Amino acid sequence: MARGSGLAAHLDLKAIPELDNLDAYMDQFTIPAITYRNWNSYGHLIQEPGRVNCT
Repeated sequence: MARGSGLAAHLDLKAIPELDNLDAYMDQFTIPAITYRNWNSYGHLIQEPGRVNCT
């Protein structure tokens, strides 16, 4: 939606609560399959915090 309207979204990652038992899931590499499909479709549009997108 942001790209289609010419806008951007900025997230305060510290303000987003973690899921209960997240560390246990991460230790097991338990990641929903849809995560990969979503990342493959728009991951190239994501900018890491503190980095400037020069493209």
